[in-house]
This record gives sequence, structure tokens and C-alpha cells, in this order.
Amino acid sequence: MILGDGGKDHQEVVALLLAADADPAIADRDGVTPLQHARNRGFTEIAALLERG
Repeated sequence: MILGDGGKDHQEVVALLLAADADPAIADRDGVTPLQHARNRGFTEIAALLERG
């Protein structure tokens, strides 16, 4: 989440990771989940993908 821009390519990568069973609940070293990062950055499309898991 941190290095992406939330655009279509970034959304596709998130979708592919989720389709490959990546765990969206794994937090970073500060305890922040991908969903929290997406929400904080206003990446609404990515947040929706992560919420659906």
C-alpha cells in the first residue's frame, strides 16, 4: 500500500494477490494492516477489494 498510487495497476496487483490467497490481515511492523493503509490513503477501490478478501 505504501509504495503504490491506488491506480488501476495497483488495484490489479492487490486483486491478484488476494486471488493467490495472500492474507490481507497481516500487518506491517507497526501493526497497520493493508486495509488500514488503503483507507488512510483514500484508496477506496483497494479498500473494497481488501474488505471482500
